[in-house]
Amino acid sequence: MSSSALQTTGESNNHSLKNGEMYADGINWDDFGFGLIPIDYTYTMKCSDGEKFSQGHLSPFGKIELCPSAGILNYGQGLFEGLKATRTEDGRIMLFRPQENALRMKMGAERMCMPSPSVEQFVDAVKQTVFANKRWVPPPGKGSLYIRPLLVGSGSNLGLGPGLDSLEYTFLIFASPVGNYHKDC
Repeated sequence: MSSSALQTTGESNNHSLKNGEMYADGINWDDFGFGLIPIDYTYTMKCSDGEKFSQGHLSPFGKIELCPSAGILNYGQGLFEGLKATRTEDGRIMLFRPQENALRMKMGAERMCMPSPSVEQFVDAVKQTVFANKRWVPPPGKGSLYIRPLLVGSGSNLGLGPGLDSLEYTFLIFASPVGNYHKDC
């Protein structure tokens, strides 16, 4: 998906976009803080140990299922990134250097002996997640869509050591519209 797919054409005072799309219902964009507001879709991609991540998919926001012996639960085998999407005055949706977040995740995964998505897969997954949830990107100057990519050992295993911690890995992205972290800022 190209970055142009993240662009919209603008907004009006009634929180609808000029192209007929609407912002999410029930949000007071003038008065919301930094907290989780469940959005429409999450992105998930999996791989088995020794393999590369394959094509992921969007699915409705909801709970995830893990085995009690998953690497993330028993050994803390996981890491996260955080980045934001903001809407410009002309309606475009912008991401700030998602490639840097992808590279940082790759470095962290290497240290934890975990496979990770390629930089291209990471950036494409972030763009797909933002595009699918674009109605949750606040109007210009009202906040941002906080994007949280996770990489976790989701496979079942009791062994300990590089390559034994998990036999399956899950890359997951969820997001939430957020206002300022410190309300008075």
